[in-house]
Amino acid sequence: MLKKIALPAMETVKSIQSEFPEAATSDIEVLFRILMFSQQLITTMEKHFGRYGLTKSKFHILAFLYFRRKQNDSDLSTLANMLCVTKSTVTGLIDGLEKTEIVERYTDKEKDRRKIFIRLTQKGIEMFRQVFPHHLNKVAGLLEVIDKDESEVITKSIVKLEEQLNKLTFEKYEFKEL
Repeated sequence: MLKKIALPAMETVKSIQSEFPEAATSDIEVLFRILMFSQQLITTMEKHFGRYGLTKSKFHILAFLYFRRKQNDSDLSTLANMLCVTKSTVTGLIDGLEKTEIVERYTDKEKDRRKIFIRLTQKGIEMFRQVFPHHLNKVAGLLEVIDKDESEVITKSIVKLEEQLNKLTFEKYEFKEL
């Protein structure tokens, strides 16, 4: 059973609004709900993938490599961009996957011997084929409570929020130690 993360009480939200009149109560609630849900989702995914000795990030690497296994062009930079993390973070993840013989590093001697690529081993392919159906089942179980129309509204709303987030700049705010 998931541990329920408490949203701020309505009195707290109202006190925020009374102290900061520009704060819209409904906006605060929506933001808190998004943040709390995303945290619960990440925690749940980590527990699910942990059953297979994986983390969410390692599973994403497996999925990326699995569905691109015919291209044979996945390097550390590509994986870092896909996960939105640094190359050093991906290097650590790949090190762990390599130790368990799920992925392997290799070079393309004909193109550039200096560039290191990553691919799934046969063990990695088999592991992904075992884990992925269970993952799809969990996703389907989560989303079964919303219908197609609701799904489309949620997707459109998230796309709008992503676009808006990309437009926002926080440079105008200066934070100083008190």
